[in-house]
Amino acid sequence: MLQTGSAYLGYGFSCQSWKADTAAGAKPILKEEVFHMVQQYLWAAAYPNVFGMSWSTTHCKSLQAAQCTWWMHPENVGCRDSSGSACSNTEATVSCTGACASFNTAGQCYDNPETCAGPSCDCIEYFHKMCAKAVYDHSDAPG
Repeated sequence: MLQTGSAYLGYGFSCQSWKADTAAGAKPILKEEVFHMVQQYLWAAAYPNVFGMSWSTTHCKSLQAAQCTWWMHPENVGCRDSSGSACSNTEATVSCTGACASFNTAGQCYDNPETCAGPSCDCIEYFHKMCAKAVYDHSDAPG
């Protein structure tokens, strides 16, 4: 039974659906949020070395290799590729100054409340996009 203060009540996984203009537009958002919930609370618990919420896990290491090369979350700033070279994000709406501008961790972006740079956001978003790509790229494959 869920109780007040439960970790599962802290974030409403449907909260992004307000961005949709129609009920049909909300469906893909809700589907993605359910995927995130399963990954973060089920797979991460069952397979912590693969899906856990730290940069040492398999899905986060994969993201670090892709960072700035072919992956970057649109909210993130102060990003570095896997070799440590800085890259810019033309989609970001947050400016990168001060600590962000001097951030220098290979394969990661500067983590602050306005971005999705921490493993509990960036790694989850990345893995969802990789799974969605695999499904859509092979949707016409013979069954």
